[in-house]
Amino acid sequence: MRWLFEYQHLALETALALFEKRSKPMSKKFCLQIIQQSPQVLLTLLNLLCETRPPFHLTLANDGLSARILVHLMALPLGWVPGLDVTSSYIEKTDMEEWDAAIQCNNILWSRPEALQRIITMRTKVCEEDIASITIKLLTSRHSKTKFDDVRSVFRNRGTLLVANLRLLINFTYLDDNPVPFLLALLPFSYWACIRKIKGEAPLGDTETENSIKESVKEEREYEIITSNMAPGNKSGHFVTSYVAPTSVLAPTLLFRVLLRLSKVGYGLENLQTMRTRPPNMPDHAFIGSLVHIHQTVDSKIMGKLIRLSIDRRVSEHRELAKERVLVGGSVENAVAAATYVSAAELALAHIGYGSSSGNRALPVVQQNWRTFAQAKKEVILCLGNAAEAAGRVGKWSMSKKFSTVAVDFCNTVTEDEAKMADCDVQSLKAKNQRRYSFAIQQLQ
Repeated sequence: MRWLFEYQHLALETALALFEKRSKPMSKKFCLQIIQQSPQVLLTLLNLLCETRPPFHLTLANDGLSARILVHLMALPLGWVPGLDVTSSYIEKTDMEEWDAAIQCNNILWSRPEALQRIITMRTKVCEEDIASITIKLLTSRHSKTKFDDVRSVFRNRGTLLVANLRLLINFTYLDDNPVPFLLALLPFSYWACIRKIKGEAPLGDTETENSIKESVKEEREYEIITSNMAPGNKSGHFVTSYVAPTSVLAPTLLFRVLLRLSKVGYGLENLQTMRTRPPNMPDHAFIGSLVHIHQTVDSKIMGKLIRLSIDRRVSEHRELAKERVLVGGSVENAVAAATYVSAAELALAHIGYGSSSGNRALPVVQQNWRTFAQAKKEVILCLGNAAEAAGRVGKWSMSKKFSTVAVDFCNTVTEDEAKMADCDVQSLKAKNQRRYSFAIQQLQ
């Protein structure tokens, strides 16, 4: 059995290298061809996601490798701003073709009957795992020089599974047809992801061991999937082959994306709060959590706290993380910073979409927190403007042009009242992003 896991590991590492060690990012059209020509690949990856940690090889990470491959196959196109209307002015024909291919990839995945169950199991197995027991076994049975590295590798793999799980589910919310049972299943699920506490933080012995556990837990909580490569000939600097934000950003993004999609099919916040029976034709396996859990998630006080927390802390903190990467300098840091800014903008866009959707704008919880929604617009402008700057620093002028275009467009949507509430100098930000746009155009000529 040990050799079977080892051979699986080698095969998965080889497959992952095809995505992460390329001389240029893999196009979504090519990903679609892979899935269409070898549909069994998805079933294999979904099954590997659910494998439990073998007791004879506690550091094995086959599920994490499978998750990374699946994220690559289902990733939205680089340079795309998720959450924007597909008719936005920055979208070109090639962008639309790549977006359509990415949506087809995700449609194929979610059309499989076992997809939702497998991907949710992928997260619940991590949350229910007795990580404290596994940590103790590693610390007591391994050589003193490697035991802490082994513990960190276990927590990194757990972090990979958690963020990959959320990224795949967020991609699902961008599909045209989101079945209501699936969305209702994800509502309490995404709320639990927002408030989850990581087990295994109790002291486990000497100071060195305690510090190692604390660092490992922190790494799992803040884990990001980051891969980048040098462009051929070093003419265009680095490019990001994949970036997946940490749980602190993805969990609220998923929650508000789910709420937005539900509101568009007649399940607004008030409808969810007064729901007393299961919707018709809802399969048992899709109804994760009881009505009590759904009511808890959409409680007005809880929603108000999540709205404020997500924009006032999660988006701004993630934007600051990207700023720190820019200040470090270097093509790798700037390439990753651009992707970091976009992920922060995606969370802000999820809030804006939810608050502005039909039926939600008049809700008391939205009215009471409208300053936060105004702040979200400011965050989109700041994040995408900074993303344009960072992309330009690594020679990605096409991306820089797109991001600065969106930033300018968003400046035009901010009303005078919203600008005052968010303390936003709209004209200054608009002029700055127009200069970025003009400079990107010059570089592309």
